[in-house]
Amino acid sequence: TDGYGQNVYPRNRNLSVGNCPEDRRQIANISLVYRTPKLSTRLSRTLLSGWTLGSIFQARSGQPVNIVTTNTTDPTTGFGTINGSTQKANQLLTNVYAPQTSCGAAGAFCVRYLNPAAFSVPAIGTAGNTGSFSVVSPGFWQWDQEITRSFQIHESQQLEVRFEVFNVTNSFRPGNPVLTVGSPTFGEILNDATPPLGVSNPGTGSGVGGAGTNAPARVLQFALKYVF
Repeated sequence: TDGYGQNVYPRNRNLSVGNCPEDRRQIANISLVYRTPKLSTRLSRTLLSGWTLGSIFQARSGQPVNIVTTNTTDPTTGFGTINGSTQKANQLLTNVYAPQTSCGAAGAFCVRYLNPAAFSVPAIGTAGNTGSFSVVSPGFWQWDQEITRSFQIHESQQLEVRFEVFNVTNSFRPGNPVLTVGSPTFGEILNDATPPLGVSNPGTGSGVGGAGTNAPARVLQFALKYVF
């Protein structure tokens, strides 16, 4: 009988053993803050004192993903319905990653990541041999920067000028590839991994201005704050 938590492939439980989909083998979140000192001369103090520079750099390795076939149920084995799982593909090559990144699909984000020749659809009545979450998607990194300057207006009043840059390098962050063998775009990355400004990206650190400050393109932000 089928039930929640059962092994997808009853004859070989090792086919259901694999990486955790939330596993990140390497994660780095680095925060740096530097405030310029109060200098002695009036000119140098006016030009160089009171500046604060803050940087956040985040990087992590890719997410383990499953290579599957279409959602069609195998009439012989029933694979495709057990625990809501889809049938896994057959892995034909040891190195499954594409030798080149050129992509044939239309779209602003299109990168060839997996080699279509490395996988095939299993024959009817057989189970695919691809391990669970055995393929790792592209990693992620981003650099955000802020610069602020405080001007003393009165003993208890300050004017703060803030300039922030998200995704300083304006770099493309590839998302996960299409994972269904048989799809015309299988192995191609068609989306950016970075969410819009203000939307949290799971597994990342916070941005310069707080959580969820990632941006798919370079974003410049200016602000004035009067403190009294």
